Amino acid sequence: MKFLSSNNSDLEWARSEDEILKFFINKHGFVKWKKISFFFKNKNSEICKKRWKLWLNSQIIKFKWEIEQDVKLVFFFFFSFQRIRLFLFF
Repeated sequence: MKFLSSNNSDLEWARSEDEILKFFINKHGFVKWKKISFFFKNKNSEICKKRWKLWLNSQIIKFKWEIEQDVKLVFFFFFSFQRIRLFLFF
């Protein structure tokens, strides 16, 4: 028996559902996703886990990247791509 219903689809989350998800994560931990998802009508363990890891986890740093970080990323990608290309052709 599921206790809480979802507003629309399994992809949409209400603020109250986020708070309930946080409550059950604090109660049951970060590994019992099946147990946590039991309390939501249209959300399975995978959906709950993704919501936590991608949106609600307070350890995720959410800020705009600096130009220097973009340059480093592009340089790293280009350098890595060149190495992979050399490896593939030899």
